Amino acid sequence: MEEIGITVATEKVEETADVKGPVVGGFTIVSEESARDDYNTYKRLLQNLEYLRVQEDYIKDELHNLKKEYRHAQEEVIMATNRADTLDPALLRPGRLDRKIEFPLPDRRQKRLIFSTITGRMNLSDDLDLEDYVARPDRISGADINAICQEAGMHAVRENRYIVLAKDFEKAYKNNVKKDESDHEFYK
Repeated sequence: MEEIGITVATEKVEETADVKGPVVGGFTIVSEESARDDYNTYKRLLQNLEYLRVQEDYIKDELHNLKKEYRHAQEEVIMATNRADTLDPALLRPGRLDRKIEFPLPDRRQKRLIFSTITGRMNLSDDLDLEDYVARPDRISGADINAICQEAGMHAVRENRYIVLAKDFEKAYKNNVKKDESDHEFYK
């Protein structure tokens, strides 16, 4: 989600902050004053974009503060959570959020695409069948798949190999995919 926030900030800066000055031989000549103005514009635009990571009780206070602080300003706020079930229902009422974008867990086709994209530049052994990992019934996210692939690559590096073997993927899969939510130490 942080990448989405950075992308939105960059697009907003590119939309509204253009350099104006005389053009000589294809080059734009910018005075010190206009350069300073452009810098201040960039700075202001980047400050106007806030990225909030939604956490259980934190969101209530932040919504109250946002309502007070940004009543008349044109602000864009991006909120993200991985625990939508814990959100206050008042937050989800119409008029509070302009858009709600959900990124569900990938299906088999999407898992296959994610695995192939991440492993595209990895040297995989011929005995490694990624379809085996795609077909497994575990509900894993794109982040889980990324962690599995990275850890498998690290297993190979630790053993001074340039080729990632099936056993590396198996170890990484077992380390990253929990069978039961109670196995996650974060929730204990």
